[in-house]
Amino acid sequence: MIRTIIIEDEELAVNRLKRLLQQTAPELEVIESLSDVATAVAYLSKHQEKLDLIFLDIHLSDGSSFDIFEQVEVQVPIIFTTAYDQYALKAFKHNSVDYLLKPI
Repeated sequence: MIRTIIIEDEELAVNRLKRLLQQTAPELEVIESLSDVATAVAYLSKHQEKLDLIFLDIHLSDGSSFDIFEQVEVQVPIIFTTAYDQYALKAFKHNSVDYLLKPI
């Protein structure tokens, strides 16, 4: 199993992504979904070594996902999921392996 988390502040987007992953990548196990920068920083500070992949939205309820990288060094591959194409270059500076535009 590939252990992953989803960092996304819109519950509908989280549920849609989970459904898509179940249909197309059953080897992925979503072990947690987080909705804000503060929670993501706390989680990644303690549990990053248990992860194989992160799905990450750009705009979260308490800031930008790029704020996470200022507080914790993320070593896990990231797939950004966002409605904004203007952050693609910046995203690939942060361990990004893909950049998916919403709606996915």
